[in-house]
Amino acid sequence: MTRIVHLASVDLPHRKARAIQITNTAHALARSGARVTLVGGRRSRHGDHAVLAPYGLTPHPNLRLVRLPILRPPSWLDRWYTRIWQASYLLGVAAISPMLLSPLPDAILVRDLRLAWMLCRMGTAIQSRIVYEAHDLSSLEAELRGDMTEASRLRTIETEVFASAGRSEEHTSELQSRGLI
Repeated sequence: MTRIVHLASVDLPHRKARAIQITNTAHALARSGARVTLVGGRRSRHGDHAVLAPYGLTPHPNLRLVRLPILRPPSWLDRWYTRIWQASYLLGVAAISPMLLSPLPDAILVRDLRLAWMLCRMGTAIQSRIVYEAHDLSSLEAELRGDMTEASRLRTIETEVFASAGRSEEHTSELQSRGLI
């Protein structure tokens, strides 16, 4: 049976489109026969049913939800909220990576550039399993803001990820091309 780890990089549940798309994709892959581990941030202590119900889904035996505790900064740090959230998610993923990657899954779905970069540095066995879903070019966003130093740093990361990881605009076609579903 195909094993997939989907690193969501978003709180579950969440009303944002990315959370809806990620959760529905993971559920559809589980229904198609893959064993899927979906890793997101924990917004509450409610169980799987409460996470899936807002999306019109019910728990599935092939779908395992792992929700990481996320650092929630006080309101006076609002401008740093996203960075603090992302750092705590990355630390959480790093802490549980032995559990997530043993045995190695057939595919690791990721849509966050920093997380994809971190995984690419874990060696070729991991790199070959990464399906990176790019939604923007972070370097271009930094360039448009006029931050050329940040743009250069991000371009280096993007180049490494694009050269090392599989990337896909649609998970289904990428997984089919790899013969995983």
